[in-house]
Amino acid sequence: RAAVLAREGGFYLDLDVQMNVPITDLVDNQTTFASSFTEDHRVLNAVIATRPGNPVIVETLNQIRKWYRHEAPQTNWMGPETMLRALKLVVQKDCNGQEISPKAALEWKCGEQVFRFYQEQKLECSLRGSLECPSSRAQSSFDGLHFGLFVPGPSRQLVGWPRFAACSDWGCGAGGWEVRAGKVASVASL
Repeated sequence: RAAVLAREGGFYLDLDVQMNVPITDLVDNQTTFASSFTEDHRVLNAVIATRPGNPVIVETLNQIRKWYRHEAPQTNWMGPETMLRALKLVVQKDCNGQEISPKAALEWKCGEQVFRFYQEQKLECSLRGSLECPSSRAQSSFDGLHFGLFVPGPSRQLVGWPRFAACSDWGCGAGGWEVRAGKVASVASL
């Protein structure tokens, strides 16, 4: 995904992402790169919008190469970790050391870049369900269904969910994930 997006630009969603708004609503004409911060303050590589050649996605490719060549620590999930490292490097280089704040504004300018970052947050659920947390999510024992993607700020404007409502495990039935000692890890990172 990173290679195609670096070359072609466009939108990318993991198959298990469930949107609450049209994907094109995630950006405007000024946006050069968009994604979401995860609850643990990494970059959710399951939701990406970028222009061709964007420095964040190009640097993500460099960080993935370093990961596989063992030139960088292999911590956390590869995708979110390498994309966060890339974002930090671009911000450090182009934004005079501007702080990356996952819960700040939706959109912020960094040199020639206009970033949009949504925020993964725990859903506010009740057993009766709500628009934010329908009953199928509220009643699920799978913690992965209890998160949403929101516009940062107090309004709790929901744009989607990182996993579709019928998902029952971290890989949503597609494999590629392993749970060890209470932590979830991508098989690629083991």
